[in-house]
Amino acid sequence: MPCLAATYNERGSMSQPMNMPDPGPVMQMMTAFWASGTFRGAVDLDLFTHVSHGADTVEKLAVATRATPRGIRAIADALVALGFLTKDAGRYANTPVAATWACSDKPTFLAGFSKFLNDSRFTEAFGRVAEAAREGKSVFDKDAESPENPLWVTFAQSSLPMALGGAMPLPDILQSRRPGLRILDVAAGSGGYGITLAQASTGSKLTFLDWANVAAVSKRHADLLGVGDRASILPGSALDVDWGGPYDVVVMGNFFHHFDMPTCVSIAGKAKKALAPGGVFATAEFVADEERKAASMPLLFSVAMLLWSTGGAAYTFSELSKILRDGGFAEVTHHAMGDNPSSWVVAR
Repeated sequence: MPCLAATYNERGSMSQPMNMPDPGPVMQMMTAFWASGTFRGAVDLDLFTHVSHGADTVEKLAVATRATPRGIRAIADALVALGFLTKDAGRYANTPVAATWACSDKPTFLAGFSKFLNDSRFTEAFGRVAEAAREGKSVFDKDAESPENPLWVTFAQSSLPMALGGAMPLPDILQSRRPGLRILDVAAGSGGYGITLAQASTGSKLTFLDWANVAAVSKRHADLLGVGDRASILPGSALDVDWGGPYDVVVMGNFFHHFDMPTCVSIAGKAKKALAPGGVFATAEFVADEERKAASMPLLFSVAMLLWSTGGAAYTFSELSKILRDGGFAEVTHHAMGDNPSSWVVAR
């Protein structure tokens, strides 16, 4: 409901209250980092996992997390209000969302990605949005293109559940379940996209292209998920190294949005060159709506790219289509990932 707010006239006297919009959304924006910081703290304490194992009171959680009762009470009660925990007679329990996505001993541990998204370097950078807008360049000491950036290792280590979930429909979208596929995973990160494709193709060969420190994480994940004996590493920058080939499938995870359109066209050209005849290229992207006004996640992602890249942005499907066609592809299609904020853009 609108709030009643008192205003002051030119003489400084209070005038009659008038109907004004609810300031709640403004307050919510200004304090949004309180909620994400509290959630990150719970993840760092592994609080949700301890709750799932029976530490369901302040006292038990304090012992399990090696924290103070005062601290646990503040965090746990806030998580109840935020909808991640329930509380009954002083006992806490995980909601279905927390039980599924926030327990570190489950393969669906998506909440670990907060170690990347809520890294202090990101939260500090978002306090400098105006500076980045004025200067038109990254405010990071090491931006997204910096060689061997350790933040990409954090990304690779924490994003596997998200990548595996997003990749689930990919073999069917690409019609790539036949045996013996040659697969290149560009900007591999966790390796989840390439791993999923390799699992769907018996006898396939998988190559991870990423910085050496990141590709090592991709390879460990491939070992863990049973395709490590078919996986190899091509270390370096995707902008600089020869991708080799030919490959039947080239998959790329959320990479275009780090660069301006001419650089993206160059990347698309490298993908086309690396493919065997009849091969297919698929890239995951945060696709903005054509008028750039409705889909909040891609548009906020453009702000993140303002802070962390030289010329990146979240592109619309028409912009991505132009990039891929200019890179040599003839057919481009768009495939949503359900509730996942990314989409698959496929080119042949």
